[in-house]
Amino acid sequence: MSAEAAAVPEFPVQSVSLSGGWSPGENVYWLDDRRIGLVARRPAAKGSEYAFLRVGPDGQQDIVAELYGENHCRRPDGQFLFRLFDRTTVLWSTRADSLAPAAAEALSECREAAARGLSRFAARFGDLWALGTDGTFWAGVADRGAAGAELLLFDADETAGRWPVDIALGEDIVDIVPLDGQGRFLVYPAFNAQRRADLRSVLPGIPVWTLAPGSPPELRHVPWADWNAQGIYRILPVRDGLAFAVAGSRRAARSFAGIYLESEGWAQAHAADLLPETLAVSPDRCRLAWTERREDARLPVLMTGDLCKTLPPKS
Repeated sequence: MSAEAAAVPEFPVQSVSLSGGWSPGENVYWLDDRRIGLVARRPAAKGSEYAFLRVGPDGQQDIVAELYGENHCRRPDGQFLFRLFDRTTVLWSTRADSLAPAAAEALSECREAAARGLSRFAARFGDLWALGTDGTFWAGVADRGAAGAELLLFDADETAGRWPVDIALGEDIVDIVPLDGQGRFLVYPAFNAQRRADLRSVLPGIPVWTLAPGSPPELRHVPWADWNAQGIYRILPVRDGLAFAVAGSRRAARSFAGIYLESEGWAQAHAADLLPETLAVSPDRCRLAWTERREDARLPVLMTGDLCKTLPPKS
């Protein structure tokens, strides 16, 4: 079935107005199936002020912590480390909803975990090109030069899988997304526009692998189409497949920016001048959150959408 064969009804979306002069930044998270956490900023006498906000399902919001810059990191267990305005470091337990002092180096260690892992596991797997962790398992990509690449899944002691792929990924950014804390990851290359053009005759689409312990990788492709030929993108799993968020491109004759959903085929479900890197999906994979630029708003706007309210389950 072609990339644009199916019509996907637009799912219900709503904008979330932030009070107190705050506007959303580029870091958006689902804290659970109903609440969003995000880094926000607002103008100040000297530069900008930053805070981490919690937003509920009815738009109610509160400040979790006032930040020094945008300094924060989400740990694999779902808790957050913040650098406060007074430059101390605290750990926010989302379960207990409490802030506790943390070591100053904890924030940098959290933010640099993947980079540290690249050298940590080099003796075991050779040079790694990309790495991600859910706190117990690691997923990685090793560049194998002319031979392509190798997908890896492992923990601190054992290797759950090593799978060669015949795509040279060493020149691409590779996104690794932990899915559920059980060793499952989504892995895909963030091809630039030129790479997409070069690979159209070689691959059926943008490859997306799902890695899991005890089974070989599941490979799917986002088929080539006009709407994914240019612009940066982000791919996430949702209830009935994949969501693909893509930014507009100044070089494109038309703007295809927005959110596309995999159904019986692929089609645009929401047109928007969005920031793909902000796309986040709730743990139940029913709700999306992102920021976008609107003609009627000077600053970016926080948006949410509920896939499970309108779209029927895939048969």
